[in-house]
Amino acid sequence: MTNKHTTSENDGIRQYLIDSGVPAEDIIQEPMARNTRDNAAYTAKILKEQLETNKCVVITSAFHTPRALGCFRKAGVEVVPSPAHFLQENYDIWIDKFFPSEEALVAFYFVWHEMVGYTIYKVMGYL
Repeated sequence: MTNKHTTSENDGIRQYLIDSGVPAEDIIQEPMARNTRDNAAYTAKILKEQLETNKCVVITSAFHTPRALGCFRKAGVEVVPSPAHFLQENYDIWIDKFFPSEEALVAFYFVWHEMVGYTIYKVMGYL
């Protein structure tokens, strides 16, 4: 089931760039990808055919950077990584650090998702 009123991540980032002063005509979107591997393949084609290069900066979450770089390199793209959204922790020792928390669950989800994703991509030959 799909919702026609939802905005894709792609469109959200486009609007953010426009709001930040980037002219709309300077933004090239890749709307076809369903996953990181697809995004790398489609982006490689855009880089080659529209921009006549094989180089780009890949901006993604710090946890996702290794898998994204592997996919882009496999697609023949020379990448400069720009990791973002680092999960940082205050390292003060408090008793509450020894109890389960929502923050710990979120961090575990990101780590687990990327470990499983990286392993699957490696086994499938995507990296």
